[in-house]
Amino acid sequence: MLWYRFWLETRIKVIFVVAWSVFFFALGLYPVASRPGATTDQVLRVFLTQTTFIALLAAGMLAGSGARPQTFGRAYRGLHGSVHFTLSLPITRTRLLLTRTALGLAETILVVLLVSVAGWAAIGSMRLQAGVGDVIGHALFIATASIGVAGVAVLSSTVFDDVVQTWVVTGTTMLLFVFQGRLPRPMNLIGAMNDGSPLLTGTVPWAGVLGSIAAGALFVFAAARVVRNQEF
Repeated sequence: MLWYRFWLETRIKVIFVVAWSVFFFALGLYPVASRPGATTDQVLRVFLTQTTFIALLAAGMLAGSGARPQTFGRAYRGLHGSVHFTLSLPITRTRLLLTRTALGLAETILVVLLVSVAGWAAIGSMRLQAGVGDVIGHALFIATASIGVAGVAVLSSTVFDDVVQTWVVTGTTMLLFVFQGRLPRPMNLIGAMNDGSPLLTGTVPWAGVLGSIAAGALFVFAAARVVRNQEF
């Protein structure tokens, strides 16, 4: 029941992320790939940058606390009207949070896989540069590496309303991009997702991935503590 309930809550967001990703590819990747003289390396670099941003967008948008119902297209300030009904269900707050987090991560992985493979299939030079297995590996890598941002989104969803949560996640993502060259290696998430991608190196930069997973786990643990003790 919980999985279906949270799917109903997030399905419009999933559709939005997929549609926005197609639009993003049409504006960024396709013009570069169709430009005369464009090298396969240039196309690959744009593909890496765009799929990285899409993974972070999906991780941030599809996260939630489970206790605070979310909508799309109408940002609520304060509590959503159905919060008290949700909390009255015979389900612990921790289970609400963890189920909602697991669904958000699963949706993020599926969305990133879908748009990455679709972008690869639509661009001939990408098909020459990498096989579908390589692209799937890249998609799984960047989806996993975005867990840290998903953790920020989960924690902020337990503390703030939809409006503030959006700004927190957006600000976090922007800071990661702006300061990527100045951060220590385990914290340089954007560098790991771009220059460290298996599509370029053939290996996984485990330092960045494990750092993101550890950060995401800490944020979710903090979110669970907040939800258990929170008064609505």
